[in-house]
Amino acid sequence: MFLGLSGLKMGSIEAFVTMITLCMIAIVGGHSLQPRAANVAEVPALFGVCVYSFMCHHSLPSLLAPVKPKKGLCWMLAGDIFIIFVFYNFLALTGIFTFEHIKDVYTLNFEPTTGHSMVPVVPYFQYFLLIYPVLTLSSNFPIIAITLTNNLRNLMLREDSAWHMQQVVVPLLALLPPCIIALVVEDVEFLVNFTGSYAGAMIQYVIPTTLVCIARRKVDAQFGPGVINKFASPFRWKYWVHFVMVWTAFCIICVTAHITNKFVKA
Repeated sequence: MFLGLSGLKMGSIEAFVTMITLCMIAIVGGHSLQPRAANVAEVPALFGVCVYSFMCHHSLPSLLAPVKPKKGLCWMLAGDIFIIFVFYNFLALTGIFTFEHIKDVYTLNFEPTTGHSMVPVVPYFQYFLLIYPVLTLSSNFPIIAITLTNNLRNLMLREDSAWHMQQVVVPLLALLPPCIIALVVEDVEFLVNFTGSYAGAMIQYVIPTTLVCIARRKVDAQFGPGVINKFASPFRWKYWVHFVMVWTAFCIICVTAHITNKFVKA
């Protein structure tokens, strides 16, 4: 089942508002907890999660390209990101003060239980929050799978390739790995750290930085170094590129150390 964009948007808003409201009711009702002090040992795990979270930036070019005129677009994006920042802070802080142990998939903290519930028991909202990740994936996964399938076809096949290669083999290459990983891996935190750090770092840091370097060299070679671009990035200083690569290496090292330490303890 494919959800429309408006349906998915309304479902996401309902899910977020529901989680924040249930936690706030619990806190106001006197069921708040004293959060644990920050654990410095868990800081390396933060990098993988952060990189994974900011992978949403890969959608920005396709969203911004059709926008005309682009005047004031930076301020609009800044306001949008600020609203998201405030919203996620509400979600995180209410959860921290409500639950003693927060599960990797946050919506599972609201699942029905036969024991004591920290949040108000409202069956509709509880079951809705349980099914919400499935609804989200039902819209996102097919789109991503189709995109990956098309990319693999362009990368691996010729135009005169056999039908079964184009319509069977390549789609299976796009579908089977994520399905197998989802069935085998139960540790969501490990999966997020791994994909966020390694694949996410390549997508978010290494590839864009490399493209920027190549593009700048081509512009200088074709138009000369004196060209003024009114849409130039505020981070056009050449040493920002070096900083991004150093930061990428630092993030990967931290997450690798965290994963290694976790397996050693296990």
